[in-house]
Amino acid sequence: MGAHVTYLTSTDLRVGGVADPVGLAARLWPLDDLAEGHRRLAATARTHLERLRGDASPSEPETVAIALELAAAFTAATEPDPLLPPELLPSPWPGARARELVARCWAELLRRPPRAPAPRLFRWYADVVEEITCRRAAAGPLTPRPPPAPAVAGAYCTAMPSLDRIPNITPERLVTGWAAAHGSRVRGMAEGEGEQVRGLWEPLGLDPGALAALDDPDTGRLLPVGLRHGQEALLAELGARAADGDTLRTLAGLSAVLVAQDRTGRIVGALQAVPPGGLLARAVDRGVPPAQALTAVLAVVRIRAVAVAEHARGQGIGAALLHRCLQLYFRLGYHLAYGGFPEGSGLERYYARLGFEVAAPGEGIPLSLPFGISPEPGERLFHRWR
Repeated sequence: MGAHVTYLTSTDLRVGGVADPVGLAARLWPLDDLAEGHRRLAATARTHLERLRGDASPSEPETVAIALELAAAFTAATEPDPLLPPELLPSPWPGARARELVARCWAELLRRPPRAPAPRLFRWYADVVEEITCRRAAAGPLTPRPPPAPAVAGAYCTAMPSLDRIPNITPERLVTGWAAAHGSRVRGMAEGEGEQVRGLWEPLGLDPGALAALDDPDTGRLLPVGLRHGQEALLAELGARAADGDTLRTLAGLSAVLVAQDRTGRIVGALQAVPPGGLLARAVDRGVPPAQALTAVLAVVRIRAVAVAEHARGQGIGAALLHRCLQLYFRLGYHLAYGGFPEGSGLERYYARLGFEVAAPGEGIPLSLPFGISPEPGERLFHRWR
């Protein structure tokens, strides 16, 4: 009789006499069938990845066929999967490897230079793969979650999402980007897009250094190092460059230019984030050794420019750019992001609505140092701590 009775209390679950969590998972979910589905998905993704990375590039129809087959295999494997936490799964579990291979395939598909913007299918499934991976990694014991729906327009219309959980941003993800409002997409600036970004930034009256970054091959070069290997690797790189006296290239390497493209592929927004060179110079003037002062650029980042095309304003594109910028640098281990806007512009309400703290006119941002961050004349500061 006991083998056919399920007992459930607020602190105890037993099915057919089985109370062990791993045993319960095996009784309640068809883990063998789920594992086999993920193995089939991994085999499909591996085959297509080799094809996409091979010497003979697939034609445009072949690329679409690969995307459709990959999407079908991914759906078949993940729809029945409750995304159980690792504690309840056999080891090794093939799901994580399968999702990794699929993510690499979508990165290759989105990286290809199509004649027209990438089909929405490509972008949706890239987002679904990332979301399922994040949910899977964050799931706690006995909290399985269903796969999420594809990203929809309007997600960034009023305020930025919470930063309580920072996703595992990868260098590949900076290339493929994230879905944003009204069919737009936020990603790192690609080669050849500098002129479009320049057209957005020039009306802001930026200093020449901001525009020069668009043509600097070192811009953003160190970010993949930090995303792949962590802040210790960045510190080692900083130390080596400081010893060579290569400070300017270091600052450029830690800078980022993010763009927002609309559904036609046109750049409609751009953001630049840079290490605060003025803060570095101030530290050296106060007697801080240059090598030690250089480590401060791994704690504070300055949002130097945010611009959205006039016809695309009011759609949440600026908020999406700011949100991904914060996620990027907080993932790299930074603690503070700040920027400024002209006094009297009314932008204090905008930045406050997005979760930033806005300083009063003339007020700076205190730091745990003998000095803080001070505004320029006529500038108000906004900031956000990690």
